[in-house]
Amino acid sequence: MAKKKGGFGRLLGAITGSPYERLLKQVDKVVNEASNDKALAKTLKKLVKVVGQQFEEENIDDEEHDLLLEAIEDVDPEERTFSKLNDDSEEFYSGDVPDAPELNVGKRKNLDDLMKSQGD
Repeated sequence: MAKKKGGFGRLLGAITGSPYERLLKQVDKVVNEASNDKALAKTLKKLVKVVGQQFEEENIDDEEHDLLLEAIEDVDPEERTFSKLNDDSEEFYSGDVPDAPELNVGKRKNLDDLMKSQGD
C-alpha cells in the first residue's frame, strides 16, 4: 500500500497546488466546517465523486485516488467503505482462503525399502 504524505510534503503540495493535495485539503476543510454528521456524510459522498472524476481526467494517479478514498473513509461518520483501484486482496479467493486438504499418510515406510530397485 502507498505511504501517506507527511507534514512537509502536504505543505509543499498545498503551496504548489497539486490536485491530490487540494483534494486532501478539501477533505480536512469539509470535516472542520460540517454542521452535523448527516451533512458531513452527504458532502463526503460528493467528494468521492469528485475524486473519481479527477482520476478519470488523469489529474491524480491510482495510488493518490486510493489514499484520498482512505482519508474520506477515516472521517466518514457512517463508516462507509468505497471501492479502491489497487485492491491488495486476492481476487481469486475474494477474502475466502480455503483450508489445506487433510493428508492421508497411512503407515510409515522405511526410506531404504523405497530406494531399493524394484526389478529383481
